[in-house]
Amino acid sequence: MLTLSRAGRPGLIALTRRARAIPGVSIELERLALLHESGGLSDDEFTAAKNRVIGHVS
Repeated sequence: MLTLSRAGRPGLIALTRRARAIPGVSIELERLALLHESGGLSDDEFTAAKNRVIGHVS
């Protein structure tokens, strides 16, 4: 499991904690974070993908 303890990521950390109650959502957020951190997603792509996942939660 990815540990999201980096400074500057408090919103993603809080979102991941809230999303843990919904199977698959936290996994998808962690996958997106890994892709973003490795350069596989730009900032804009990461934000758009994260918002799509969050939209399925709210």
